[in-house]
Amino acid sequence: MEKSKNDKNVLDLIPIHNKEWGKQADGKVFLKRDRFKNPLLNKMVAKLGIPPQVHIHLDEFGSFVWNHCDGSQSVSEIAQKLRERFGDKVDPVYERLGGYIRLLAYHKLITFKIKPDES
Repeated sequence: MEKSKNDKNVLDLIPIHNKEWGKQADGKVFLKRDRFKNPLLNKMVAKLGIPPQVHIHLDEFGSFVWNHCDGSQSVSEIAQKLRERFGDKVDPVYERLGGYIRLLAYHKLITFKIKPDES
């Protein structure tokens, strides 16, 4: 199993949204992200009438995962729900979900809290 830098099991981490987001009419999620990392550039393009934010449209699987990154469910619980909802379409579920969660974290779209010990 994967371990994070502080030697916690990644499956026990609880992902939490870290960006603004919304839902399209079909129920799929879109994430709002600044067009540029530099806030000054975002202000400049806004003055030119260009939206300073872009929308990242998620597919059905991504939207499902995003909706479950609500701060109450661990990565392993989300994996179980993915398997229940989509069956074999998400295989190998742990590898796919792990990669997706790492991508969201890399782009600072989610943060984590640690699942409390159940002892």
